[in-house]
Amino acid sequence: NDSELWVEIARLRFLGGEQKQALEAVERAVDLAPENPKALQYHGQLTREQLGLLPALIWFERALKIAPNDVNLLIEYAATLGDLGRHTEMLAATRKILDADPDNPNAYFMQAVLAARAGKTSLARRLILKTEGKLQNLPAALLVDGALEYRAGNLNQAIDRLQRLYVRQPNNRMAMQMLARAMQRNGEYAEVVRRFRSAADRPDATPYLLTVVGRSLEQLDRREDAAIYLNSAAQTFAPAMQPIMVPDSLPVLALAARDKPNDARAVIPYIRGLLAAGQADKALAEAKRLRDLNTGAADAHLLVGDVQMIAGRWPEASEAYRQGAAIRMTDLTLLRTLAAIARTGADADARLFNGQYLDRNPFHPMALRIQSMAVLDAGQWPIAAPMLRDLRDRIGPQDAFLMADLAMAELKLGRNGQAIEAAQAAYRAQPASPVSAHIWGLALLAEGKRLADAEALLEKAHRSNPGNGFMAWNLARAYKAQNKDEAARNLLRHALSRGAFPERDQAEAMMKELG
Repeated sequence: NDSELWVEIARLRFLGGEQKQALEAVERAVDLAPENPKALQYHGQLTREQLGLLPALIWFERALKIAPNDVNLLIEYAATLGDLGRHTEMLAATRKILDADPDNPNAYFMQAVLAARAGKTSLARRLILKTEGKLQNLPAALLVDGALEYRAGNLNQAIDRLQRLYVRQPNNRMAMQMLARAMQRNGEYAEVVRRFRSAADRPDATPYLLTVVGRSLEQLDRREDAAIYLNSAAQTFAPAMQPIMVPDSLPVLALAARDKPNDARAVIPYIRGLLAAGQADKALAEAKRLRDLNTGAADAHLLVGDVQMIAGRWPEASEAYRQGAAIRMTDLTLLRTLAAIARTGADADARLFNGQYLDRNPFHPMALRIQSMAVLDAGQWPIAAPMLRDLRDRIGPQDAFLMADLAMAELKLGRNGQAIEAAQAAYRAQPASPVSAHIWGLALLAEGKRLADAEALLEKAHRSNPGNGFMAWNLARAYKAQNKDEAARNLLRHALSRGAFPERDQAEAMMKELG
């Protein structure tokens, strides 16, 4: 009946991967001592993991009424406010931390993140220096420090930070991409190709990594090789889910798993090896066995979902992900669950799931982006445009597809100038993408002043994606606007042979007009 002891039991269970049992333990701690700030704080931390930011904030605020100057509590409270986008309140909380503990590195780190988000690189770097290296082994601090050094042009320092992070977390895709980009910018083209080409050759390589490797090959004057990666980067499809690579052979992995059959560190590499060898059924059996030993661990359910997803068993994957999400919700859990639900064709369920997540995490960029795509698909342009503008202001204009979507929404609202501005940003971010070329050409066509430029861009998009009827139709419109009727007729025939697209009726009407 000791509340403090139950808090420690909860911590121990969470560290052991038993998230569900950890929450049960901290609930017991709160029941025993409803005014125990440590119990309330840890309940908030676990609630943030399970349900999200807003539900967690209630617990932190309840604890602060009892212990308003508790530094550890204030750190968790400030971090949650920051993730919610409530930056003024977050800053006030960090200042309160520093009043109680003038050298607290966590407060300075959070202020540095806030400054970095505002684009104040010099201030952010000064604040990082005030942590006096006390957080130098924290992955998040290495990531932020590396990004800030990169922004400041200190590429060797950026590479040092990102290399340390990548060594610690070799499967951290963001760390890998940032390290590759910093090395490329530093002129280490051969090293980029040597270290990251194998990752770029995988079916799940991101457009960002493909572009970095492609540009490095260009600098080495290997243009034919570079074109392969740059063309792949320009494709718009989502890469297939793939198991993480394992260095050892399947017999070696099987031996390690046999020696430690209940140790996830030995069994998960074996499951990856089985998947890579095409033995999905055996991999699934191992994943389910591990899950049954760890039913309170979200990752155990996600592992089953991953194997089902790779095997193409969408409903089963969706159910496994939902079970994991009920215990602990992360960005990757959200993406996995939505992908599996979408594969089953239950779009309404996917929107509901994402909406429920947004209710608890109202400023989450990924969830907002997913919601914006659903709003765009529904043609709700007055809702989509401000949502996309807000996302652009939050994460910047470097996402080509975000900016292309914003340009389309602005076009539909008749805001041609704003559409051109957004489309240009999309093209700058990804000039090889047919989507970027198409939307910029479409914006110029709507403006009606630079028709030759519009035609060139729409031709580029059509060449990259000749099977897209929508792109062919818009190029036909550009031809007709310049009285190139024969070229427009030929292209309309091609577009109409491609099947359904939203403007098909208009294309048929133009065909009749042109005879």
